[in-house]
Amino acid sequence: MVTLLLAAAIAACPDETFTFTGQPACVELAFTGESTALVNLCEQPVLVDQSVARATSAHAAASIVPAGASAELRDLSVFTIGVDGRLYRVVATLADVEGCLAPE
Repeated sequence: MVTLLLAAAIAACPDETFTFTGQPACVELAFTGESTALVNLCEQPVLVDQSVARATSAHAAASIVPAGASAELRDLSVFTIGVDGRLYRVVATLADVEGCLAPE
């Protein structure tokens, strides 16, 4: 009975989502299920660590995302971006989904 309740609770949990921290407020990051989307809402271009820029991104060659543009990034848990002469260390962690039980 307990196993059935545990299985039902886990099945009700949404797919894994990630929370990004460390980036400036004008940079939005979201995991899309296959990659990470970066949206640059800053007034300046954003320099993206070359190790995370995807070849399919329009701006991957230079690793620069112009103001108002977006890019697709590889899925890494820690990477660096630069904005306005400052470096930011971005960290992705699993989002805490309230009410979900983690299997032990």
